[in-house]
Amino acid sequence: VVGTGRSLPPSPPFFPLQSRPGPPPTVASTEGEEGEPFSHSGLQLEGPITAIRVRVNSFNIVGLQVRYGKVWSDYVSGKLGDLEEIFLHPGESVIEVSGSYSNYLKTLNFVTDEGRFLSFGKDTGVIFYAVPLDPNTVL
Repeated sequence: VVGTGRSLPPSPPFFPLQSRPGPPPTVASTEGEEGEPFSHSGLQLEGPITAIRVRVNSFNIVGLQVRYGKVWSDYVSGKLGDLEEIFLHPGESVIEVSGSYSNYLKTLNFVTDEGRFLSFGKDTGVIFYAVPLDPNTVL
């Protein structure tokens, strides 16, 4: 899967990563159970984001895994749905993350410093948007 080539949507409200209001969205369970919040805190020490796997069904983002350097995070959540995988180019970085949620995560969008817009899921729900807090840094 490669970037869709779509132009970026109008900017939704800006929320730095540390101060997004309300509880974090969760990845939906495919077994009908409530999703669980998760964190990849500390994995950034393995290196920058180099690949992303997202599992989607007709309604939600149901699974997520991120590769930091050469190390994959634990896979989070459900096993049903289509698995989509994106590899960043050498030296490419994620500079923005946006998406939408209602009870569960609906959409995940990643923008890279090479101008690629990588989109997973369906646009519906409350929009969120995150960029690095410090200038000249990446996510």
